[in-house]
Amino acid sequence: MADLLGVLEADGMRCTGVLVTHYHADHLGGSLGGWPIEGAGALLERVDVPIHVQRDEVPWVKRAAGLQDANLVAHESGDVVPVGEVGVTLVHTPGHTPGSQCFLVEGDWCRGTPCSSTAAGGPTCRAATRPRCTSR
Repeated sequence: MADLLGVLEADGMRCTGVLVTHYHADHLGGSLGGWPIEGAGALLERVDVPIHVQRDEVPWVKRAAGLQDANLVAHESGDVVPVGEVGVTLVHTPGHTPGSQCFLVEGDWCRGTPCSSTAAGGPTCRAATRPRCTSR
């Protein structure tokens, strides 16, 4: 976590919040198959920032990552979270988990999990790990 915060600081930035796609440990931190994965809990030990999740995901996030209500900002689909001067629209996209969400960033879709369907013009990404996404 120190490495991530160090990169931000070196670029003249600071962490002011976290957008969570869903509760799985490889996206949020926690335990996966008995292996600990550093994530939001470790971040909160260093900085006090809000963790933004879809409302349906809150109980799962709390259980999986050990976070508390005080750490979480529960959202409805369509809420917009400002990131600097950029508005990020949170879009509830259940299927992977009850409260999975995608991010609509100034007209481009970004998603933390591989897309399994692009039916009806839904979101699609080139790759789950790439920050560059595309709209369909």
